[in-house]
Amino acid sequence: MKIRSQTSSHIAFLALVAVLLAVGVGVGVAEAASNKSSTKKATSWMTRAKLTQFPGSGFRADAVSAFAAAKRIGANSKSSAKNRFIADLEKEAPQYAQTAGATGKLILAAVAASKNPRCFGVTGGKLDLYNKLMSFYSSNGKFGSSAFDQALAVLALKAARQRVPAAAVKHIKSARGKNGWNFAMSKSRGDDVESTALVIEALRAAGVKRRDKALTQAYRWLTFQRNTDGGFNPGAAAGVTQANTTAFAIRAADALGKNNKKAKQALRALQMKNGSFRDTPTTAGKYRGIATSDAVIALSGAHYPVVSRKKAGTSCL
Repeated sequence: MKIRSQTSSHIAFLALVAVLLAVGVGVGVAEAASNKSSTKKATSWMTRAKLTQFPGSGFRADAVSAFAAAKRIGANSKSSAKNRFIADLEKEAPQYAQTAGATGKLILAAVAASKNPRCFGVTGGKLDLYNKLMSFYSSNGKFGSSAFDQALAVLALKAARQRVPAAAVKHIKSARGKNGWNFAMSKSRGDDVESTALVIEALRAAGVKRRDKALTQAYRWLTFQRNTDGGFNPGAAAGVTQANTTAFAIRAADALGKNNKKAKQALRALQMKNGSFRDTPTTAGKYRGIATSDAVIALSGAHYPVVSRKKAGTSCL
């Protein structure tokens, strides 16, 4: 009787485990479907949107990467939609590529659009964006003066299949504050979510392991900055959830092999009926285009670099 009782208990336990696993799988499938549906609606809006919804080359570069991310999960868009963004970037590249961060964004977009970043632009004004990016590099490992300069440069080098200088990675690690990083890459200033998240992406792209102490501590701090709805604010944990910042945090999690479900849920809640994303729960804002681009990348499960070349390109200059 005792053996029979133990056997029955064991069977009941296994049945319970099976039910819980089935529920977990079901929830995961539902979440993935919600993310995919949201991404498709947003991509459709981007396909129809005017360029004025993306005020500036940086926003348009992000849109190109978003189209590439959406394509990975079957959210197809007309090639003409992406082409009008990349055509504008090719025309404006000489004026826009004035910092390491801006040049990095152009490289990421060029690679996402299957263009050679070492021969980018219109006839008579083509740029070798790799050489341009390296013109901002100094021997102490710095690309420019901000976390965005540094991180976008590293991400761009990986996308272009170029070597990331070891000194650049060392500089990033040495500039970490008490917890994460800030825009100025200064230890004397408070850390912020967006800079920390972008730097995490960059370090992972550069080959820094997920369990690296700098990454694990920075991400742990980042998770404590979330709002009650699971979203993030650029200024403080108590601030209103913002689409861009939340998308940054999601990408950082994905780069570390983590799935921040609550943040994705908070981000999906910012989507409007037409498919675009609000900047905050109460304001659509003039930056609806970039909010939508960032959301598409985050909800598609991608992170930067969204696309990487199979081999480095050659310069046409």
